[in-house]
Amino acid sequence: MSKILKIRDLQNQIEESLASLPDLALPPEMEGLRHLPLLGYKPRVTVYYTAESGRKRRKVRETASASYFDGGNCELTINFDPVEEPQDHRIRREPTGTASGETGGEFDPEAALDQLIDELSLAEARRPFVGLTWFRDRFLVAECAHEWARRSETVRSLLDRAIKWQLIRTSKVPNPNSPLHPTTAIRLNRSHPRFRTDATAQTSRFTPVRIRGGLISDTVLDDRN
Repeated sequence: MSKILKIRDLQNQIEESLASLPDLALPPEMEGLRHLPLLGYKPRVTVYYTAESGRKRRKVRETASASYFDGGNCELTINFDPVEEPQDHRIRREPTGTASGETGGEFDPEAALDQLIDELSLAEARRPFVGLTWFRDRFLVAECAHEWARRSETVRSLLDRAIKWQLIRTSKVPNPNSPLHPTTAIRLNRSHPRFRTDATAQTSRFTPVRIRGGLISDTVLDDRN
């Protein structure tokens, strides 16, 4: 039995589609959508019922069926809320060790790159795939405790470097909200030498084993004769 789509689902799907716009290849007639304030902001969609004349519009319950949304009787509003750092630090993961990407007040790109890789590994454990936009603009801002995660230009630079060095691979995955425009997904390239431990390299190295006796080719020729 298929799941009944709710107003909440409809709003979430639209919000996810808006958040993915920076990574989509838009046709010329839709390029204007890139002016929406998406970087550093979270789209918030609300559906209102407006058909009752003489009365103020009212918000449609999120648990109502999505079929309740009617372009003639309803309207949809989009707000862009600033993404703020959580105030309750108990729900944030604190930096481990001394490598915080900020050494003596100076930014350490190598330490930050290692931290970015750690954050992506955590995100991969939570979702079937990690969308580039979601990871960059939501996950890092909301959950990463390192200061560089709040600087959008730094995050973009680190991601670009990791992709260029093939530490992170990109791919296109189907977007249920927009089938014609797949979502850009990212994943760690765990076959990269940077991720290989000494133990991994040891077990993957082929070591020929000598056996007593003559050449196998000689044995085959003797059998034929």
